[in-house]
Amino acid sequence: MINIPKERAEAMKWLLQFEEVKQWLDGVKSQRTGSEKTRINYLDHFKVFIKYMDMTPTELLAKAWSEQKREMTAEKPPAKTWAEQQAVNCIDFLVKQGRKKGGAVQVYGVARSFFRYNGIQFKAKTPQASVETIYRLPSNQQLAQAWKIATLEQRLAAGILRSTGMRPEDALALVWSDLQWQYDSSRAYIEKLSQKEDLRFNVYLTAETSELVRLEMRKRFGDVNAIPEDAKLLDYNYNNLLGLIRRFGENVGLKLSPKYFRKLFRTRCSPIIGKDAVQKMAAWKIPGAGKHYFLPAPEDCLKTYLEIERLLTFEPKTVADKEQIIENLIISAVAQGLPLEKAQEMRNIFQAGAFKPEEAAVEIRKAIEQFKGKEEQKKRSEPETATDGGTRCTNGVHCQRIVAEEELEPLLMQGWRVAAVLPSGKVVISNE
Repeated sequence: MINIPKERAEAMKWLLQFEEVKQWLDGVKSQRTGSEKTRINYLDHFKVFIKYMDMTPTELLAKAWSEQKREMTAEKPPAKTWAEQQAVNCIDFLVKQGRKKGGAVQVYGVARSFFRYNGIQFKAKTPQASVETIYRLPSNQQLAQAWKIATLEQRLAAGILRSTGMRPEDALALVWSDLQWQYDSSRAYIEKLSQKEDLRFNVYLTAETSELVRLEMRKRFGDVNAIPEDAKLLDYNYNNLLGLIRRFGENVGLKLSPKYFRKLFRTRCSPIIGKDAVQKMAAWKIPGAGKHYFLPAPEDCLKTYLEIERLLTFEPKTVADKEQIIENLIISAVAQGLPLEKAQEMRNIFQAGAFKPEEAAVEIRKAIEQFKGKEEQKKRSEPETATDGGTRCTNGVHCQRIVAEEELEPLLMQGWRVAAVLPSGKVVISNE
């Protein structure tokens, strides 16, 4: 829950007495476009509009309906409906009173949402507000310095946000059972539904933050096996998170908020792994794909994540020590196709024995060659399948096709199933 000052809470409570307001906010929530924080912001902005109009929500709707009936029967409809004109007038009033244009436009947008939900014509789009503040992302050096002098609690919050590019509400919703370690013992894997959008995303925590999470959870619960599945990683509300991140930045003269790390993630990582990969990791909608896209498999996600991990780490480790060199060799082998189960098996062998990096490199190379040899043999022993987009197979069974995503829905209805998603974005389907 977000802590709200008493005066604000009372104003919101008054607004929520009106059925028109409650139904409107429930409608916003049902579209998965409103977290608790968004709901509070809507009420704050609507309160400003109601105060400007000097009407209750019920009176406002009654007046809007009356004016709409008059406009519909007029010989020459006005350029702006009554509702649109009131929202524009409100912007002008607020700016004259000293409010920034961006804040006034937000009030307009919320009024527009209320009117449209309740059936009042409102065709105009929300005006664009000029950018009044230029946000400069902090440098890696500044963030590293903040990390060095931060408390464990500040590090945990900043580490989770920077590792994942998550929205604050998604980070606050993380529980211990969301973390999976079987894919890579040094990094926690997360696959989850976003709190704000009805979108699944998958991402890793950096090795640095994964170690920090383990430390914090052992500190709170003792034995790792005793940690409850529903134990929150960040066991507090948004106000606490905001305070921790602000203090994290203030330690070195930075002005930070939780959303800064989301902007940082997208800005720094998109040029390397592409926008689609970043969006799937941090739960942005992908243009053109809407809510329907395929998440990469955990091991594929790991390969992509390793390309950007250095951009998300506060205190990168040197690779001078033997263990880190061997770990890097294993990670490289996974990227070349070595199964994660085999990689973990080899990791355990190397940790138990006194292997030198060059010895480990030889064993890993042998494992890769052996794995690729088995794959080739398996392919030769399997019956041929049609993968060229044709509708018939050479042997009548094990049929496969490669199709574009937009072709998928009718084929699924015919009984085909998704077998794999290719890097190109095309989909392998099978009727096996």
